[in-house]
Amino acid sequence: MADRPGNIQLNRTTAFRLSIRYAIGFCLLTIIALVLVYVHILSNVNRQINAGLRAEIQSLALSWQASGTAALTRTIHARSSQASIDATDQGDAGPRLYLLVSASGKRLAGALPHWREALSQQGDNTLDTIMLHTPQALLHLVEDRPVFKLRSYQTILADGSRLLVAQALNEQAELRAELLKLIAIVIMLMLGAGIVGGWWIGNTVVRSLESVTRAAGRIMAGDLSQRIPDTRLSDEFALLAQKLNQMLGRIETLMNDLREVTVNVAHDMRTPLTRLRTHAEMALLQADDTAHRQALQTSIQESEKLVQMLDAIVNIARVEAEPQLAWQTHDLCAICRDAVDFYQPLIEDKQQQLVVNLPDTALPVPCNPQLLAQALGNLLDNAIKYTPAAGTIELSLSRQDRQVHLVVADNGPGIPEPDRMRATRRFVRLDNSRSLPGNGMGLALVAAIIERHSGSLLLDDNDPGLKVNLFLPLS
Repeated sequence: MADRPGNIQLNRTTAFRLSIRYAIGFCLLTIIALVLVYVHILSNVNRQINAGLRAEIQSLALSWQASGTAALTRTIHARSSQASIDATDQGDAGPRLYLLVSASGKRLAGALPHWREALSQQGDNTLDTIMLHTPQALLHLVEDRPVFKLRSYQTILADGSRLLVAQALNEQAELRAELLKLIAIVIMLMLGAGIVGGWWIGNTVVRSLESVTRAAGRIMAGDLSQRIPDTRLSDEFALLAQKLNQMLGRIETLMNDLREVTVNVAHDMRTPLTRLRTHAEMALLQADDTAHRQALQTSIQESEKLVQMLDAIVNIARVEAEPQLAWQTHDLCAICRDAVDFYQPLIEDKQQQLVVNLPDTALPVPCNPQLLAQALGNLLDNAIKYTPAAGTIELSLSRQDRQVHLVVADNGPGIPEPDRMRATRRFVRLDNSRSLPGNGMGLALVAAIIERHSGSLLLDDNDPGLKVNLFLPLS
């Protein structure tokens, strides 16, 4: 039978989840660090701009004190030419603009656009950020922005005239945009590295655990000789595989010893029981007293029950030790038809009705046909035993996705729901619901056979009666 180990989904592995969590945590720390760097850089740029404006206006104020208004007017006029404005934009934080206004409000010199609006926004002897519409002459210096920011400083000279020096902040805006872009790139790289790292680590763990899950699947199917492959490494997975193999070896030894002891004890007990029955039958032929004959008849019946119980124990042990390597694919419909033909006369003798619902197409399953026929026979035998005369027994078979659903239902007394979980255990008798003779091994044998075939057994209520559901994988 093909091995069907459980699939390990990478996104559900602990290694992948931890890697993603660490990546997110590290990404958050990186974002905090980048934000701090971003704030620090912009603060330094602002301090440099402010310091430059203060130094510039102090230099011009000293020049006015030394040479007067006419000299200051010439200086500002020279620095306000287009060539000078273009020069201040080279390698600086932005073009620098000047304005000199007389005490009466007349502009004396300077190229500051919208200077009245600028003066209305500007405080005295303070560093302020103002917004102005961009004139045509300055569009190329502020990357064609219709509105540009200015950091400006104004001082009032002794004669009442106003001196204002401003610097455009377009370069600072570009720096801010570049820093934000860099932060976004770093964050994306960190998240990408975290996802790739989580995938790589998780995939490594999954590959290491695949051999464990495959071996566990075969062991659960009954092959205790399976072992986890040795990776010849010295990591924790190799150590785990080594310890698990030692444990599996010990379990296999114990299970084989237990199975051998069980089979041997069953065989050894079967022989004296058979002899006891033979002697009782011979004595029964010679007994002439009714009490003696009754006692001998009871001894024969009880010995027969013990022999049947021992046979069931041996059969279960053989089923659990049955190798799957030689199993082939067989049509379950054909197995069901053979069972129906075999039990039909017995059903007719008890005046019961058998309803059979089998599909027209074959349902191939990898199996041992003798074992499945024995399991189906046990179920039909139980149904016949517990179904009253004129009752109905139903046998149906259908396909559900990648498995086969086999149902054997009767309208007998059924099994109470609290007892259904333990009804398939060995030697369990449900006398409250099943009062006819038995040894409690029938459903246990069926469960062992179905489990050996990687299937499942489910007991349900047939209202009234018992419905036994068998699920077997398709080939």
